[in-house]
Amino acid sequence: MKPRAKQPLPDFSQIPADGLKIEGMETSSGIKGLGSIEFARNRFDPYLVLFEDHLVMNVMRLKEKPYSEIERMILLPRRKPYALRLYFKHDHRTFSTTILNRELLQQIYDFLLVKNK
Repeated sequence: MKPRAKQPLPDFSQIPADGLKIEGMETSSGIKGLGSIEFARNRFDPYLVLFEDHLVMNVMRLKEKPYSEIERMILLPRRKPYALRLYFKHDHRTFSTTILNRELLQQIYDFLLVKNK
C-alpha cells in the first residue's frame, strides 16, 4: 500500500470571500456541562468553513457563529484523530470537529485564538 501524499496546508493569512472550507472526519454537537456526550454527529459531510468574521459548522444543519461568540476552545492534539471543541456564549450546544492532520488542527486553533480577541 502506498503512503498518502500529504496535502498542503491552507493559507490562513488570506481567507477567500467564500470562506476556507476545512473537511474533517466527523463533526459533532453536544450540550455544555455534559462532557463528551453528543446529541448529533455528522460523518457524511463534516466540515467547518472559516470566514474573516465568522465560522460555519455543519453537524445536523449549517450553523453560523461570529468569532466573538466563542467562549472557550479545547484542543485535543495528543492522539489520532485530533479534535477541537468549541463552546459558545449564549448557546447550550458545543461544536467539535475531528481531523487527522495535527498541523492543520493547530493552525485552525491558532487562527481562532487570533480572531476571538
